[in-house]
Amino acid sequence: MAVTSLIRSDGLLVIRAAIWGRVGRGTRVHLALDTAATETLIRPAVLERVGYGAADAERVTTIHSAVGKERGYLLRIARRWALGFEVREETVHAHELPGLYDIDGLLGLRFLDLFDYTIRSIRDEIDVQLASS
Repeated sequence: MAVTSLIRSDGLLVIRAAIWGRVGRGTRVHLALDTAATETLIRPAVLERVGYGAADAERVTTIHSAVGKERGYLLRIARRWALGFEVREETVHAHELPGLYDIDGLLGLRFLDLFDYTIRSIRDEIDVQLASS
């Protein structure tokens, strides 16, 4: 079981994570836990830092939210480390976020569903273990 500290920021629960491009370039990111989001979303500028762009897209996407429609794209990243675990060849959405939040993206259920987890709000931590079938 891995225990990860949560950062409280503007009413969000944020974790430290990292992503890597195909050529090994990586960057640290701050992602808000979002159990209401199916996919993980990362700002395009962050993806560009590790060598990804719109040319790497598998397809163009549109996200509908309370603030309107936002166009972006779906792509596969070489690897990501979050919550004490590494996942390779993971699909993420490249989309902008409202400027109010100082985060690099959202960690969605496609990643979280790989694990059993317990969020301990009083302790500002999340306990994570690999999900058993």
